[in-house]
This record gives sequence, C-alpha cells and structure tokens, in this order.
Amino acid sequence: MKLQPIFLIRFRSQDRRQDRNLKQTILSNHLLCLVILVLGFVIYWSISDSTKVFCGVQNGNCRFSVDSANLNNFDQIPYFRTKNQVDHPTKANLIKEEQDKENNSERGKSEKIEKSKSTSTENDLWWSFKKLQKPALPNLTKMSFPSDNPIDRFIQAKWQEKQLVGSPQADRLTLIRRLTFDLHGLPPTPEQIEQFLSDRSPDAYEQLVKRLLASPRYGEYWGQHWLDTVPYADTHGFDKDKRRDHAWKYRDYVIDSFNRDKPCADWIREQLAGDILFPQRRDAVIATGFITAGPWDFVGHVELREGTTEKEKTRVLDRDDMLANTISSFMSLTIHCARCHDHKFDPISQADYYQLQSVFAGVRRGERLVNAPMNDMILIRNKQREQLLEKELRILDQTVSAQVAPKVQELDKKIEKAREQWRQNSLFFSSTPSNSNGYHSLIHPSADHSCYVQIDLGKISAIDWIVLYPARPVDFPNTPGFGFPKRFRIDLSNDHDFKDSLCIVDYSKSDFINPQDRYVPIAGHQLKGRYLRITVNRLWNRKTSGIDDFCFALAEVEVLQNKTNLAAHTLVESSESIEAGLWSRKYLVDSATSRLKLNRNRLDNNFSELRENEKIWQQLHLFEKQKQEILVSAYDANTRQKKEKILQELIEIRKSKSSNNSDLYYGPIPLDKPRDIHILGRGEVSKKKSKVLPAGLDCLEGLSSNLMISDVNQEGQRRVALAKWISSQDNPLTWRSLANRVWFYHFGKGIVDSPNDFGHNGALPTHPELLDYLADELRTTQSLKKLHFLIVTSHTYRQISKNQDRNSQIDGDNRFLWRMNRKRLDAEQIRDAILLASGKMIFSGGGPGFALFQFKDDHSPTYDYSNPQFVDNPSTWRRSVYRFVVRSVTNPFLDTLDCADPNVSTPKRNQTLTALQALALLNDPFILKQAKYLEEKLKKDESDLKRQIEKLIYLILNRKATKEEVTELFSFTQKNGLANSARLLWNLNEFLFVD
Repeated sequence: MKLQPIFLIRFRSQDRRQDRNLKQTILSNHLLCLVILVLGFVIYWSISDSTKVFCGVQNGNCRFSVDSANLNNFDQIPYFRTKNQVDHPTKANLIKEEQDKENNSERGKSEKIEKSKSTSTENDLWWSFKKLQKPALPNLTKMSFPSDNPIDRFIQAKWQEKQLVGSPQADRLTLIRRLTFDLHGLPPTPEQIEQFLSDRSPDAYEQLVKRLLASPRYGEYWGQHWLDTVPYADTHGFDKDKRRDHAWKYRDYVIDSFNRDKPCADWIREQLAGDILFPQRRDAVIATGFITAGPWDFVGHVELREGTTEKEKTRVLDRDDMLANTISSFMSLTIHCARCHDHKFDPISQADYYQLQSVFAGVRRGERLVNAPMNDMILIRNKQREQLLEKELRILDQTVSAQVAPKVQELDKKIEKAREQWRQNSLFFSSTPSNSNGYHSLIHPSADHSCYVQIDLGKISAIDWIVLYPARPVDFPNTPGFGFPKRFRIDLSNDHDFKDSLCIVDYSKSDFINPQDRYVPIAGHQLKGRYLRITVNRLWNRKTSGIDDFCFALAEVEVLQNKTNLAAHTLVESSESIEAGLWSRKYLVDSATSRLKLNRNRLDNNFSELRENEKIWQQLHLFEKQKQEILVSAYDANTRQKKEKILQELIEIRKSKSSNNSDLYYGPIPLDKPRDIHILGRGEVSKKKSKVLPAGLDCLEGLSSNLMISDVNQEGQRRVALAKWISSQDNPLTWRSLANRVWFYHFGKGIVDSPNDFGHNGALPTHPELLDYLADELRTTQSLKKLHFLIVTSHTYRQISKNQDRNSQIDGDNRFLWRMNRKRLDAEQIRDAILLASGKMIFSGGGPGFALFQFKDDHSPTYDYSNPQFVDNPSTWRRSVYRFVVRSVTNPFLDTLDCADPNVSTPKRNQTLTALQALALLNDPFILKQAKYLEEKLKKDESDLKRQIEKLIYLILNRKATKEEVTELFSFTQKNGLANSARLLWNLNEFLFVD
C-alpha cells in the first residue's frame, strides 16, 4: 500500500457506508462542542459569587478584576457592558467617545472621573484611596491562642468569622530555620541552632530575632527584595546591553539603608531627591540611583539623531519608566496605564499622568560625580564658565588674526592650491559598489579618548606603503572624512601586545587635516613587522544635530609590499568596535571603501602617485604649521599672558570634569532647564495638546494634588516636591504599600496579593483593618525593623505549616493564615546556602559586582556564562546580591531557579517546579565544584564516614540525622562518595522548602 500525505486522503466512493458514518460522527462532535460552549456561557453568567473579568496582563498593562459585590456597577465601567446591554458600541459612538475623551484631556480631567467625584460618597471611595487611620483592635472575648500581639487579634477575629481553627506553634528547630531564612536569606549554622535550642530563657525567641535584625546579613537579603521591585541591574538592557560599571553604589546604598533601619520617609526622599535635599551627604546623592535603576535604551538616546520623532518617543518612554517605577514601587499604583488614555479603572486622567511625568522632564540618565563639592550646581556653573572662556578665546584669536591677515591669507592660498593639486584618484576605484562602510569605534562624549585598531599581516613583512581611506558612510548624512582621527600614530611590531614596537608615523601631538574624500598615503620605508596598530588619542566630532559626540572610523587600510596588499582579508582586532549593519572590524580590510571597491590594478611600479600625494600632504602640514607659527608670533606679551590664563582655566575646568572617576555613580543628570511636557493624544508625540506643569493625584483622601513647588523652573525642586508628597504622613498608599511588601515576603502572600497594584485592577485585601494597623505603625515608628519584629513574634507567624482538612475546605489557599505557608527558597537563597554549607562563602560586602561570565566589549557586548574560569573563581564566592546583574543574559543556574527578571519590576517571583531545576541541582558546574569542596571539608574535619554523613545532613538540612538516614546513606556514600551524597541532599524538598 502506498502511503499518502494526510491531506490527500479522500473518501472512497466504493465504501459509502463508512463515508456516511464518518460524516455523522463529525456532525455529532460539532453539535457536542456547541452544547458544551453554550453550557459554559450559562455557567459563567450564573455563578455570581466568583465572577471575575480580566483585561490585559499583569506587570505593565491593565488587568481588571471585580468581585461579585461590584457586578451591579458594571454599567459604570468604560468599555464593559452587562449581559443585558449592547456588547459592541457603534462606530459613531466610538468616534464620539474618542472626541469626548480628547476634549476632556485638554481640560485635564475626564467626564468619567468628574462624575465619580461629584456623585461618590465617602463609602464609595476605593479602599486604598481612603485616609489612613489606625483601627481599633478587635474585641475578642476568647482567643484560640492567647497573645498580646495585635496581629493575632486581627487574624483570629477573621478565623472566628470564617469558622476556621488556627494551628499550634512550630517547634524550635523549625522556627530558627524559618526565621533565619526569612531575615537573612541563609540557613542557620549548626552553632546557631545549638545555641538557640539550649537557651531556655522565656525571651529566647525574641532575643534571636533581635540578633538576626542586627546582623549585616539582614540588609543583604531584604535589600534584594527592593532591588527586584525597582528593578536594578548593572547593564542598560535592550538590544545593546552595555555595562553600568558604577551602578553598584545604589545597590550598596539600599543594603546599608536596611541595615541602618533608615527612617522610611527619609529613605523615600533620598531616593527621589537626595542630591537636592542633602547635597553634602554622599549616601543621599547615591540614593537617586533609584530613578535610573531600570532599563535604558542606548540606541534611542545615544545613536538616534536629535529632532527626530523616534528620539522624542524614546524620551517619553524613558520618563514613563521613571514615573511608573516611582509610583508603583512606593505607592502600588499603575499610573502608567494612563499614558495613552484616561485610566480605565482608577480615577487617574491622562492629564494626571503627564503632570506627574513632568516631574522628570529635567533629568537624563548617566554617570555623575558623587563627591559633594562637585554637585550639579557647580557642574552647571563650570559649563557656563567654559563656554564663556571659549568665546573669549575665539574673540582673542580673531583679533590677533586680523593683525596678521595678509600673511595668513597668503598661506591660505598656498594651502588651497595644494588641495587643488590633489587628484580625484579615479585609478584607485572600480565601478563596483561596496557592501560595507568600514570600521567604527564606540561613540564617546569626549574627544580625548584613546583606542586602537590592529591588523595581523600573518607574518613578518617589509612594508612599502600604508594607505588610509576615510569613511563616507551611506547610512549617515553625507559626510566625507567621517570619523577620521584628529590625532593618531601608526606603529609596527613583531609582538601581538606591542611590548616592543617601531613608530612609522606620529601625528599624536597636533591635529591632522581631515582628508575628506582623499586617501592618505604613508611611506613604510621598508620597515619590517607582523602587526600594524593605529592608535588614536583624539577622536573626530560627529556633531549630530548640535550634540557633540566623538568617534574614530576608517573605510579601509592597505599595507602594500610591492603591489600586493598584505592587509587584505586578514585578522583585525581592536580595543572597541561597533559590529552592526555596515560597520565591522572585518570591513577594514575587505578591499573596499564606504562607496566603491578598490581597483587592484591601479598602481604603477614606482608608486609615483602615492609619492606625489604624500609630498602634497607634507606641504599641507608645513603650510599649516607656518600659519600657526605666524599666529603665535603675533601675540604680544600681554595678549599671550591673557591667552595662557584662559587656556589654564579651561584646562582646570576640563580636568575637574574628568577627574575622580572612581567617585562616579549612575544616576539622574539634571538638564539646564526642564523640557516642556504636553498631554499626548493616544500617547503619540505627534499629537501634542495642552502643556502641563507638575502636580500630584487628587483621588487620595486628605492629600492635595498641589506639590507646592517653590520654583517650577528648577528641575531639582520638582523632584523634592514629589518626594515630600509621596512620603507625606497623609499619603495612604505609601504606608499601605510598604507594610504590605514586608508582610508579603514573610508569609509568601500579601494582605493585598498584588503588591504593585492597589487600584481597582488589583486584589482586595484579606485583612484591611490589619493592613491599616501595620501601615500606621510603620508611619508612626518609621522603622522597618520594628515592623519585622512585630510580625515574626506573632503567633500567626510561628504556626506550624501542616495542613488541616476541615480548614482547607473553607480556605484552601490559606488566605486567612490558619497555618504557616510553606515557602520554596529563592534562587539566591539556594546558591548562598550551598556556598555556606561547603565552607566557601565569603562575607565581604559592597563594591563592584563579581562577574559570573566572560565579558567581551563590543557594539553589542557579549556575556558568556560558559567559561569555566568563572565557575570556580574565589572572587565569585560572595553573596548572590553582590553579583553583576545582566539584563539581556541572565545567569542560567539562577534563571532556572526562578530568579527575578531584571528587565521588569518583580515584587513577587514565579515559583515553578521543573525537571530542569533538578538537573541543575545535580549537574550544574557550580554544584559539582561546591559538592567537591564540601567533601574535602568533611574529610578534613572527620575521619569516620558515619560522622561525615551526620555532619553532611546537619549542614544541608539544618537538623540532626536519624540512625535510619545514616544507615541508608552509608552504602550510597561508600559507593559514590560524599560529593554525590551532597548533590542528592541538595535535591531534597527538605532543603529547598522552608516549613
């Protein structure tokens, strides 16, 4: 029988009965599916006590959920209708609605919001927008578990309401493991366990809590939670994920703030405006790294030209990131949903959004000096002074030039004549178009940058000529001589690293004339070498739309021996390079300029054209040198002294700008004047509407939207005003948000289980009175450590995690905390616990992040985690919070274990159980090495195998081994070794989960 593709199989006429039966079966199946679909819709609309409506997604866009109690208000929600209403509005209605929305945006408020404000009562106000007031403790006549902790009164009141029964307190061993992981992110050591178990004083547990909170390990672990939320990383992200080598200072600030228990209001204000409020305090200035902690589009901000629509879009999105990060992190509100239209669910208009966005209209991201004397006002004044001095210098030179004008004009004629003698070089090019531009360095903010490009000729060779061809890119505004260096030198060496070299030509002391379309011939004088290096020490100014940025570029380099180009298609290396599009190192030696391929038969036997053109270049430089000498000689003593004074001051100002690079940090750089912000129709930069000024939200009860800005034209005052508004005692969202975050990380679930969204779109609080009580405590004490102490000393926190069938039938998700939630360790906790068990943990805090990858700097940098030297390097045996975090390429081991995505705010991590996790915990190179180290440690400490196994179990599972466990593991270890037994234990749920 010949097999046929399934789509060629047809019904056969000779078997009509089978044909008819098959058709009937298909029809029956279709009818059955239709019935199921109808039943599904009927069930959906009939179950009123659990109905939910969703729109969009979490983590960035809107997601709407409504309880059954609010279903009767569905008709008031835009774009949603009840089942008795029209589902799809007509096109005319949609057009009218769009026009109404745009008109209302012009006035700054929508009809929807104005209507809700005019008709709502205090009871209608959304729970999180209501004024924060400390609630009274529940009046309980009898408590299941007597406690003086107010948390237990609120929790047990809910138990009584839901007819739930709480759980008894966990044993001491469970508590110390739970508490140490919760506060330190690490397991307790055997010594800490024995100390706590032997301490029979009545306040032993409370003293343990205080010791843990006082340790620097506390800030390292809880700082990581905030860095997840921000989100922090050491690279920019996007397609060119470049490094931020000084961003780590903000990470250290966060850790230090937690350890010092910095007052919450001060902590908020420092992160938003510390450089303005406390300019003399180093930590407060570094704190503003919060504003710039998120991803940043290098291409959009650096490589796109000024004045383009795409450039403006990039800036709008950047301000959106700053604003969204600020409001969602501190206030748990999705304000970014109002960028294109009025918020669909919360009373936030598009005007509200752009008013708040205008707070960040005067900042850009970049590296800043930390040291207090070099604050931004001084930097601005220095820049203004630099511009004034440069103007004075130009006027002075022009005045002197006028005095020697005849001599200068005569030299200018000679220079122009020499240029006219330069031929068109038609013999040097073919008619075949080129497929490349050539080589391009990275782009730099200053001309005074050193870089090199190096050609490997393959063997030691005698060189007759070196020919440099300027670039003239086809994908850039027509610019002959693009990127040709202002100052450079060419060296030859037999050594790859140029430890010993010969200088062929040195133009590093004075500016070289830009050749534009002309090639530059340089005599090699039969010097011998294998490697040729062009080192640049002053870059060319691209001047893109008035913005100074600098680079080095060449279309082609030829190295001629007789008439043979030794450099053609050889290996090219460089200190830096853009490897994208028509630019690459390899295009420097592809026998083509930026426009045409080279003609290989262009040269005569005597290089006469090259010799003649080199003479012209030498004449040009001679005339330029004579011109400079005439100008210098024209200065009298007083004028020369005045010029030298100006030059010296310019040198000092420029030194102050570039000095002390070790004191740089990555943060917001203030602009001279904040940009104008307009409401954008549908969020499009081409649809600018009315201009707005900074203001807060007016949907919060008891808090005015007036930011009380002292001077709206001062960028810093805008951020100061927002910082004070967010940290105000009257801002209910701030204190509820922070209190809920702390609760969430202790219990694995928040009182509000959407930590970044307290609006209509988020989850409702399970214990609203308890949340307000905790928020008021935090607002009053300003201490996170006191809040931790209150939570972890409650009976609620100390319960066992064992399930109860009766309770689970009422509250299967344990939202009302009738037991403790069992939690899986975070990726960082697993890695750190393994390092601690193996004895390789290095408790040195702060400083630049350690790299778990091999880095290669490039136009788009590469981060390679496969290099074995980074797997087993003692410099990486620090806590995971101190690692260098890359946005584009996350660490494979940590990523497999559900590490936070550094590209987005991650207030709650995904928790998965996959086969890949088991394989990683068995076979990852990190695991293999640490298991070996643990084996060596155990053999060093104990000679008896049973004692080694007992200690192995204690170090990994944080408890003593039973006789049965030692017996069972003994035979396995004899056969496979202690290292493999360690890998086995690291895969147990008992290690990976905390009860």
